[in-house]
Amino acid sequence: MKRIICLILSIMMVLSVLSGCQAEQTVTADPPESSTPAQTQEQSVPNILEPTAEEQINELNIPDLWKQELLHALELGMPMEKVLQPTITGTEMVELLDWFIQYAAPDMSDEWSHQIPELRNSNDVLRRIDAMSALYLSAEMIGGDYYGHNANIWHFVQAINHNWDLEETWITVSLFGEAANIEHYGGSFGNCYLDAAGFYYNAARPSNFSGECPFAFDTESNSFQLSTPPTYADGILSIVRLISSANPDLFIRELTEVDLQYLSMAETRREEYFRR
Repeated sequence: MKRIICLILSIMMVLSVLSGCQAEQTVTADPPESSTPAQTQEQSVPNILEPTAEEQINELNIPDLWKQELLHALELGMPMEKVLQPTITGTEMVELLDWFIQYAAPDMSDEWSHQIPELRNSNDVLRRIDAMSALYLSAEMIGGDYYGHNANIWHFVQAINHNWDLEETWITVSLFGEAANIEHYGGSFGNCYLDAAGFYYNAARPSNFSGECPFAFDTESNSFQLSTPPTYADGILSIVRLISSANPDLFIRELTEVDLQYLSMAETRREEYFRR
């Protein structure tokens, strides 16, 4: 009898040990790998590439020659992230002018950074007369080849017959602070206030590459559309054209037949309006 009882106890002990081992294996076993919903979603998102600066430039509804000017600006290192933006603010225009000063006169960057603080901190959409005047102020500070007129604009101004009594074509005085009240040299027109100085300066600085003024003249309306907001691309073009007006041999590129036709028309306009 004792042997039978011992045998039964031994069997029970063995079964108990085996049951414990099986339970331990069940607890410690690693679960099978599976993709979480987040992982699955991340893997399913396609890799969409942002359009390049060249592709964005080609989207613009502007003459091909202007697109080449923007490509020149890209080669120079100008910022292109907002080239498709339909308007430009005071802050954004000054940021472009910061780049211009760094390019043309880096030793004056610190001095320029203290100029026109009101415009520098304005998120309001600019009008063309304000953008022209800001461009003029940057060139006035640099001086040298960037200042003064490089075209005879007397007959041009007579042809436009601009009416300075129209308040909508004056600068926004609050954007320019003291600079709005100081007389500025306007070439052959003598001393004039900032809006007139910017207007005459813009008319007298045609690009040596495209023949366009920094802010292009609209032949259909026979005006510079002073109260119209420029695009961000217009802001870039104004600077690259100003650079071209001071550096005739800077932009050399093989022109297409379409470009040559456009240049021919631009030259005709210059002969008609500027009469050099």
